[in-house]
Amino acid sequence: MGVQEPSQRANDLSHQVIGAAIEVHRILGPGYLESVYEEALAVEFAGAGITVNSLIPGSFRTARDPRFYPEWERMRRYIVDHTPVGRQGEPHELAAWCWFLASEEAGFVTGQDIHVNGGAYPLMRNPLLTSE
Repeated sequence: MGVQEPSQRANDLSHQVIGAAIEVHRILGPGYLESVYEEALAVEFAGAGITVNSLIPGSFRTARDPRFYPEWERMRRYIVDHTPVGRQGEPHELAAWCWFLASEEAGFVTGQDIHVNGGAYPLMRNPLLTSE
């Protein structure tokens, strides 16, 4: 059927739950974390046809308030330098994942952490706390 505009879906009960950067982890061993948030919900609601996934975004090229990010340019450069694709993401690249996960085509995708970060490790060190 394809992706429907939000107005077309307004009367439908949503059958997708998409969390953005919401993580609950349990430690399974040194350096290994497993997300349990989506997995628990995915298992619980799968029988009702409800899928549960989490998008974990990297750095995206959006406006930043300098009052809250006074060191943003330094942080941005660090992120770009340490991201394998060599750039920040564009908002439409994250939005495409949201649309996909909310579509019928994603009906078999559930319990997944989807890292949309240009190949950067999701727990990259904070550039303000390093000497680089």
